[in-house]
Amino acid sequence: MSHIKFSIFRKIAENYTIPEGSGILQEFLNALSDGTDVSDPFFSKALSRIRKEIGRELPSADDSHDPWEIYWDFFFPEAGLLKRNSDEIIREIRSNRIISISKLNSTPITDIPLEMTFTSNILLTVPDRNIPLENLDLPESVINAIPDIMKEKQLYWFDHPVQMGEVPEKNEIIYGLKGLSEALAFEKKRGTSRHDAKLDVLLSVSVTHKGLQEIAAPYISYELEKAGGFPDLNIYIFTEKDTKEILATYSRNSESISEFFGVDGKYGRHYNFLKSVNVLWKLAVNPSVKGTFKIDLDQVFPQEKLVKYTGKSAFEHFMTPLWGAEGSDAEGKSVSLSMIAGALVNEGDIAASLFTPDVSMPDRTAPASDLVFFKHLTMALSTRAEMMTRYGEKSGIDGKKQAISRIHVTGGTNGILVDALMKYRPFTPAFIGRAEDQAYLLSVLNSETSPLLRYVHEDGLIMRHDKHAFAGQSIEAAKDGTYIADILRLIYFSYYAQALPGGIDRTKKSTYPFTGSYISHYPVTLSYMRLIFKILEHLELGEKDRAENILELGKIRLGELLDKLDLENFPAGEFFREREQWNNFYDEIDKLFHEQKSKTPVSDRMVLLKERLKECKVN
Repeated sequence: MSHIKFSIFRKIAENYTIPEGSGILQEFLNALSDGTDVSDPFFSKALSRIRKEIGRELPSADDSHDPWEIYWDFFFPEAGLLKRNSDEIIREIRSNRIISISKLNSTPITDIPLEMTFTSNILLTVPDRNIPLENLDLPESVINAIPDIMKEKQLYWFDHPVQMGEVPEKNEIIYGLKGLSEALAFEKKRGTSRHDAKLDVLLSVSVTHKGLQEIAAPYISYELEKAGGFPDLNIYIFTEKDTKEILATYSRNSESISEFFGVDGKYGRHYNFLKSVNVLWKLAVNPSVKGTFKIDLDQVFPQEKLVKYTGKSAFEHFMTPLWGAEGSDAEGKSVSLSMIAGALVNEGDIAASLFTPDVSMPDRTAPASDLVFFKHLTMALSTRAEMMTRYGEKSGIDGKKQAISRIHVTGGTNGILVDALMKYRPFTPAFIGRAEDQAYLLSVLNSETSPLLRYVHEDGLIMRHDKHAFAGQSIEAAKDGTYIADILRLIYFSYYAQALPGGIDRTKKSTYPFTGSYISHYPVTLSYMRLIFKILEHLELGEKDRAENILELGKIRLGELLDKLDLENFPAGEFFREREQWNNFYDEIDKLFHEQKSKTPVSDRMVLLKERLKECKVN
């Protein structure tokens, strides 16, 4: 590889002060420049991969060129969009997302409480270790169990989990359920819902420590009771223990399926559960259910604003015949709009307008890490082009004969029809720890099933995002871990795309610009450069501790991922293995549906399934 001149890396080493005690960064950048090796295993393993990824000469990095353009040209070519008119780019993205409607849904959802479920995930952890247990308002059974649980090894980490004992005004569980209850009360007053209606709310409970599985239900029940119980919501919670027992009631293949059907682990696992559980719900609990919609518990429907700006309440948005419509995309391929996606507005921005994008447009005064991965640009453009699309004269898309298909979606504010779950069987691979919502669509993006499954953009279906109003401290504390997780996402998405029909190039083109920016031919190169630039960024700000913490986290988590990539056929083999198991899951459910339709006597399996699902009700 001596013929490759990695002068761009030497330029980085020359332009930044490497932290004292972290000379390995300097050594690594120099090694990239001249083909030598390094002693540190974390960086030496990366060298071999980077040299395999890059088989051509990189651009030279002399002083006569704009350093932004030098770095962006190789690391993040999407940043070239900054040179173009943003309105022109937005029109271009929308034109690629237009669906020409051939058939509206002739039987759209009309009775939301009867025909829909709402789902969300509770992320639960032990109490704040700095607060004596006797000072916490918790049931005695929970307090007695906590000391032993706190001695357990922590298994999973989340962005801002609910700490047991949090005061109600800081508790996401109560906050989100209160918002949903108030949304239903608004609908009843508006006349769009029956006065005696209740919503079925299905909540997965993902815990940081295994012992929390046993006390999650009594803890949540206690908090609900303190908050008034929410009598207009039928609240069900599902722990990992529950999901295993649910499978055991009906499945002949429960042991292998339970590896993927559950709620603990990385974000993709509970996301899959919150979708797939709805086919069990339709089968055993409510045969009238047609669709499900996922929210995050730090989000609420701003009903009055929705009506003011869109003329529709939240429930009226769900009644759109676009959800379940059919048509053709910009390439002439048949699509089914059986998924639906809304958008978000930050709590601090809604006073200006419901349609205030939750991501601001960046400029060149961005941090150093944006020199190699300028995601804020593609996120901002994608947010405006997809999430903020208004149907009507201004966009030229009427929302009747034409609609927008969404690629960029958020973990909350999206839904799917239950029949589509059975037909298309989408899933997020269990190794995905970030952007599980976008990975879900990738599993069927270019599938052989026709028409292709797509999200329809529902203009004005917007939830207010309030996380910074009460979770700011936890979010700040998790920043370094979140940044490392975003780096891992880049590698996982790039390797994931290799396993999909059309590979990296086709998948990247289909998901342009934001999701596609995480799909690269050089994911390890780019990931290590992101890590190094983030360290340099903190050093420039005098934040040595943050720099050292990020390097240490990177060595642990990125190092573990590189070890996995050394395994044969990872992660492609894992993806296909999971697809087989999800097919087994849906095949088994399909047989039970046929058994049900044949009017044969109800089997013991069906009785047990219904009973076990209903046992998960907590209020």
